[in-house]
Amino acid sequence: MADTQPPFPSQGHLTAYLADHDVPCPACTYNLRGLTADRCPECNRELVLQIRLAEPRIGAWIAALAGAAAMLGFNGLLFLYFLAYMARGRRYGPPWPSVATLLVSTVIAAFGLAQLIKRRRAFGNLSAGARGTWAAGAWLTTAASAIAFFSFVDN
Repeated sequence: MADTQPPFPSQGHLTAYLADHDVPCPACTYNLRGLTADRCPECNRELVLQIRLAEPRIGAWIAALAGAAAMLGFNGLLFLYFLAYMARGRRYGPPWPSVATLLVSTVIAAFGLAQLIKRRRAFGNLSAGARGTWAAGAWLTTAASAIAFFSFVDN
């Protein structure tokens, strides 16, 4: 009798639900209707039954993502412009501190953007205040890098 019970308490509920519902596998989109195990037969990924919010709150995540992407786009394009300018043999160009600022801020923005994408679920588990703080921090960092760049260019 012990071997008839599922190894996980939710597996029975999962297979019962999938017995008569068309649900795509989250990894490979294979139709899981009639599934009798806790793994997708197509990609062999383990499936679990979870409770999630019907409408996840991702506004702060999107705001942080936009801030990091704005910083990466602005600083990255300016950095590439200055590299092309110097590669053409221009004698007078932007001061080196501004180019170094662009390089550092571009690397920081790329790393921050990658971490936001990679750790989206962990970001969503933060409190609302912490999510807002991270989103504001992304935009403040973008503004600070622009201010730093223009302060070197004006000198």
